[in-house]
This record gives sequence, structure tokens and C-alpha cells, in this order.
Amino acid sequence: MLFAGRALTDTEIASMGTAQQTLSFTKTTRELNQSVKRHYDSAPMVTPNLWLQQRSKFFNNSTSSVKN
Repeated sequence: MLFAGRALTDTEIASMGTAQQTLSFTKTTRELNQSVKRHYDSAPMVTPNLWLQQRSKFFNNSTSSVKN
């Protein structure tokens, strides 16, 4: 599969069947949840901008979080 986004296993390829006019490949909910968790765990941590937080304290802004 040219645009799969990742390497498919032999069982996934076999489950898709033969060539068809339309392609419908749906994963189970468990596989989707595992994929989402894997991407969530590998995502970089968003660190707060310390300069913006200090600036917010200096100007007495009521909001403690600063949108980056």
C-alpha cells in the first residue's frame, strides 16, 4: 500500500482482500485506542513559556495561563 502511513502486517493485508474499486479499511476500537495512546505518549511535551508567565505576573493579569 503506497499511502498507508505505516507498514501493514500480513494479516492486515490479507483482511483487506483482493483488489476492489473502493477501499474500506477499518480497525477495531481497541486497535484505534492503542494507536492514539501510542501517538499521545510519543508527542513532545509542551513546556510553558516562562517569560510570558513572568510578564503575566508583572502586569497582574488575572489569567494564569498564557496562550502560546
